[in-house]
Amino acid sequence: MKRNIPYILFKRLDDIVSNPIRKKFRKEELKQRLLDHYYPKKLVIDAYMKKYTINNDTKSCDRVYALPLTYNSSIQSKTYNNIRASIHNLTNHTNTKDIFQNKRLVIAYKRNYSLLSFLKQYNFYINKCNEPRCKTCPIIQCGPLIKLPGRKVIKPNISMNCKTEHTIYCLLCTGCEKIYIGRTNIPLRQRITLHRQQTLNPQYAILYANKHFHSCNTNFKVVPLFYAGAHSTTSMLNFIESYFIRLFIPELNSSL
Repeated sequence: MKRNIPYILFKRLDDIVSNPIRKKFRKEELKQRLLDHYYPKKLVIDAYMKKYTINNDTKSCDRVYALPLTYNSSIQSKTYNNIRASIHNLTNHTNTKDIFQNKRLVIAYKRNYSLLSFLKQYNFYINKCNEPRCKTCPIIQCGPLIKLPGRKVIKPNISMNCKTEHTIYCLLCTGCEKIYIGRTNIPLRQRITLHRQQTLNPQYAILYANKHFHSCNTNFKVVPLFYAGAHSTTSMLNFIESYFIRLFIPELNSSL
């Protein structure tokens, strides 16, 4: 079923969007979204390159008119059948069939938006990777909310852990609660290892934040803030990092 999804989405986009420039832009956008959600690259490229033909049933129609209805199994046999019968009567009755000449009415079902789907949409957590030798697990802040002292509470945009790459992160000093905001395109725990080494050996410190952690308490908490996407560029990471710096105004993002 998962293999069919990229083909279905690209075909639907091909049917809906008529402007060739807009269609190309939307196809590129859809391709990137699928890759960001870890669909196999070969599958996505194949679906992207495939030429989709118009169904033979609709070639004779100048236009197809869709009647969108929320699917509900409890009323399907009663209400939906009445709607189908009404459409049939309108398209075949002597007084109205000329109106629907070269036009076709169809029922388009949309999924019912349930409470479960609403809850799943926001069910993102920050967790530990729980690997035996990971030294970031004891200091990462876990949970469904990102809480920094005296600052706005936000939610993670995706579930993250110590191994997440392409991340905007925050380091929280456990001594004075000042913060540093940084970015990384490598696994988060590898970046934190560099912070930890430079905090323990301040003579090698490149960042002011690492010298501060050493002089204040030598301990800090790790708070993942935002996942930028598997194909995010350096300029994208810089832009998102700048946004969070303006949002949280960190005290430790200073030069030595």
